[in-house]
Amino acid sequence: MVKFIESNAPICVITGAGCSTDSGIFDYRDLDGNWKRPPPVQLQEFLNSAEASRQYWSRSMLAWPRFESAKPNVTHYVLVRLEQLNLVSSVISQNVDDLHADAGQQRLINLHGSLSTVSCLACPTRISRKEIQCLLERNNSRYLDGVRTPVAPNEAEFAVPIDSSFWIPDCPKCGGILKPDVVFFGESVPSAKVGCSYRAVDESKGMLILGSSVMVYSSYRFVRRAHEIGLSIASVNQGKSRAESWLDLNLNKPLSEVMNFLSDEYEMNAR
Repeated sequence: MVKFIESNAPICVITGAGCSTDSGIFDYRDLDGNWKRPPPVQLQEFLNSAEASRQYWSRSMLAWPRFESAKPNVTHYVLVRLEQLNLVSSVISQNVDDLHADAGQQRLINLHGSLSTVSCLACPTRISRKEIQCLLERNNSRYLDGVRTPVAPNEAEFAVPIDSSFWIPDCPKCGGILKPDVVFFGESVPSAKVGCSYRAVDESKGMLILGSSVMVYSSYRFVRRAHEIGLSIASVNQGKSRAESWLDLNLNKPLSEVMNFLSDEYEMNAR
């Protein structure tokens, strides 16, 4: 991996959910690239179905404390170090946990947004997710002590039986729909971010995929661009990859194992 990085620097890195598992945030797909649980709520369901909205917010309320307490792990810090050494040109992240930014990544594109804030779809109001959590817990306290059953083994989200009495947050200014500042399934990535991501690929000499099967089109298209312009592509991820036929190096290993090795290598070189 050291040889790949240094021979193809600067590299564009695409990161997925597997980068955050060592921080306690679980990923979504199994080794075959299939969902470990029912797919996330689609945008139109969230906007038009009170039941779907209650489902989203109830699971989010119970999962938030674990999500909020997550800290960057070795993968995030190694990418910062590689950026400092001018070996990484940019990081395109599919994650919404802000862990790359928390670690100090500078040239970062949060492709799917950030879960740290919530916006009203009818007016300019934006609220921190922490504030929404306080409101959710205050108005739905009867659900907090319920039996929490994992949706799937080792899954970070939890479900409790809910009914129409579950309180859904709305905008305190105009009563409009509040939506987390993330790209839902069924929603398009903002065109400005797509353009920035394509430029990041075009300005690089190689691509490294970390902790992602790139099954979703929003990230797959950038790997396809890398292949089209002749970049060398490497991947570190356990399981199937949608881009498997394009990979020059495919390490089907735990990400932490590879990143700990890189950490040792670049700490040694930095002395």
